[in-house]
Amino acid sequence: MLKKKLIATIMTVVMALSLMAPAMAVDAPSKAPTPSTIYKIENIKKGSIQGRGAWKEGPTFDASVGPGGQATKEFSYGFSIEASANVSASDGVLTAAFGYTVGQNVSVSSSCTINVPTGKKAKIMYRGKYQVYTADQVLYRTLTGKPTQELNREKITMYIPVDIDFKSVYI
Repeated sequence: MLKKKLIATIMTVVMALSLMAPAMAVDAPSKAPTPSTIYKIENIKKGSIQGRGAWKEGPTFDASVGPGGQATKEFSYGFSIEASANVSASDGVLTAAFGYTVGQNVSVSSSCTINVPTGKKAKIMYRGKYQVYTADQVLYRTLTGKPTQELNREKITMYIPVDIDFKSVYI
């Protein structure tokens, strides 16, 4: 009888411990900061200004039936900020570094004067002229918001519209 009572008590203790085990296995919340990642733009270098993109058709000037001369036209067009394909930094990081973000539209105004000879027609063609910037896009692991470890560094290129590139074509 004592043996049966001892076995019953042991079984009760084992069962109670097995029910408590999942509750005891829960870890206390960690007080260590959670690592995250941030991008930074570093080593910004201003390059040359260059025409970029396909030529678009502007107005046509006709001197085929009248006297030739100069034709002047004011232009105002919107061009988008462009970048190399590998840009991963957020809009906020890009705006802080360059003053603009990829895809943002910038309006540029300029004028063009062409000479149209008597008996000819001329068409103005235009495209954006961009200030080129190169920089390092750096991915950092952070703790408490401060960069602690560099994970990746890539060269990026940003193209900021600053003017309009013109050419005339006789037709």
